[in-house]
Amino acid sequence: MSIHYLSNDAGEPIAVQISISDWVMLKNKYPDLDADNTGILTNEQKQWIDSRLDNITQNPDKLNSIEGLLHELDKD
Repeated sequence: MSIHYLSNDAGEPIAVQISISDWVMLKNKYPDLDADNTGILTNEQKQWIDSRLDNITQNPDKLNSIEGLLHELDKD
């Protein structure tokens, strides 16, 4: 794959350019690549979040603070 970097006036890279044939190859390999999914959750992601929220609501005593997690991680 041939990649071309575009730079601004200061010489800093600001974009990447690839050939159409490479783009088609990537789209075939990753079909959702050009989809505008910004801010959109899949049904599977929504179900996972809903499940986690239900667990928290039903078992608030099992919810640990971030401070507790960091403390546990620092033990090692």
